[in-house]
Amino acid sequence: MKALAALRSATGTGPRFALLMVLVVASSIPTLDTLLQDVPVLVGLRDGREGLNGPSGCMYAAGFDPGSSDVENLLTAMSRPGTLQKCINDDTLVPYRGALATLVLLALAAGLYWWLPAARERWRRMVPLETVDADGTLRAELAALCARTGVRARLRFCVDPARMTSSASVYGRSGSYTVSLHSGLLPRLGTDPEGFRAVVLHELAHVRHRDVDYAYASTALWRAYVLLALIPTFAVTGWILILALSGLKSPWWPAAAPMLLAPVLVGLLLAGLVHLARADLLRRRELFADRRAVAWGADAASWQRPDPAAPVAPWLRRLTALLGTHPRWEERRGGGGGAGPRGPPPPQPGALRHHPPPGV
Repeated sequence: MKALAALRSATGTGPRFALLMVLVVASSIPTLDTLLQDVPVLVGLRDGREGLNGPSGCMYAAGFDPGSSDVENLLTAMSRPGTLQKCINDDTLVPYRGALATLVLLALAAGLYWWLPAARERWRRMVPLETVDADGTLRAELAALCARTGVRARLRFCVDPARMTSSASVYGRSGSYTVSLHSGLLPRLGTDPEGFRAVVLHELAHVRHRDVDYAYASTALWRAYVLLALIPTFAVTGWILILALSGLKSPWWPAAAPMLLAPVLVGLLLAGLVHLARADLLRRRELFADRRAVAWGADAASWQRPDPAAPVAPWLRRLTALLGTHPRWEERRGGGGGAGPRGPPPPQPGALRHHPPPGV
């Protein structure tokens, strides 16, 4: 029950992020199993004929000929279906290698999840809040905002000196979060205190909703998948294509070209699906964070910003909105902070929904 409760969030994006990660894990098992069969053969560590001991061997024994047409091979297989089916059932292989490799992938993802916040802090060269707040005014304001929200997580603030925008972001891992105040935001405490509070309250809403946990976990898992599964799949496929196109004789070429390219196409499709689903989830949670900030007393006028004017074709604007991880200001005015606190937005199409690390 505690595990299920941990997935819940005020935005409802927790289970959707979990579903997205389940999709990646499930895809990794057959992908890694295939890699562990192909790579040792390509590098000469294993005899490729060992692959004929399984279902492929049964097909050859039944008379399968890679040089024949599909119809001829089908008729050959149908001539003795019972024997062929028994052989395949007896030699069905469980992808235990893929499952074990997936455990390694999950361990790498856990390491990335733990390491990414520290890497971000070193990369951005964050400055402790005390170095820019000599009189303590800024810290007192932030403490008052934290008390207002009731956020109980271990939280600290720092300043990103390289970013001149009047914004902020939050990063970290479960139970330990850091709100990074961009250097351009600090003057707003004196010139536009309500705008400053709205920005900070929005980031505290991300902490309250556990958005950082879901985003960093999915990012770590996806990067581990790309590193251990996707890139090696593309490399192995490319190497086999080079061998085939260089004149290497094989009874499988070119008939096996569609089968060879299928993992690449599936990998590209999965990458597109993951990006679109994740971007949708991230946009969705921004609207919920806006509403939470307004419920905590943020001035709704802080969201009355026009979208940047640019001579962009409508279709391109729609495409960039679909790929982006933050909603347009028009959406935020109508469905988030500008409208004040209210119920959740209507569900959007797709089974998987919604400041990608680094940055929230």
